[in-house]
Amino acid sequence: MNMNNYIKKRRSLFIITGILIIAIISISIYVYNDKNKETTSIQEQDLSITYNISKDQSSPMDATNGITNAPLSTIKIKNNKSYQQKYQLTISSDEKSTLELNKVYIYINGEVKTLQDFNNNNYTDTIKSNEEKIISFKIWVGSDLINQEDEDKVVSLKYDIKKQD
Repeated sequence: MNMNNYIKKRRSLFIITGILIIAIISISIYVYNDKNKETTSIQEQDLSITYNISKDQSSPMDATNGITNAPLSTIKIKNNKSYQQKYQLTISSDEKSTLELNKVYIYINGEVKTLQDFNNNNYTDTIKSNEEKIISFKIWVGSDLINQEDEDKVVSLKYDIKKQD
């Protein structure tokens, strides 16, 4: 009788340990798959915005290689109002960035430009009432735009969607 109780306790302990190991592995896989993406949701009165910005550290590429190899980022915008609204996307350097925007490419709407040119042209669009739009783009440092002086510089960007009046 004593041996049967001992075996039942060991079997229970073995099952609990197995479940814990499976749970830890599942959580680890989930965290690993999401580690290179930063997702932020912002709820404004007029627009709901979800930023899904890739944080992959890719090496500098020329314009052609960047189109196919740079990581994809998205911004989802939802109009919460019953009327259409105009919005503007701005991408700028933050305080950590040391590389100029004219040395960073963006691929958006089938075009490749430097971030400086992108911001000078002000990306604006209109969103209909209760509509949802997704802006997809790729950003990378241009290997053909940098030189030796840029070797230890860092790119750190801010993304901003503003409602236009």
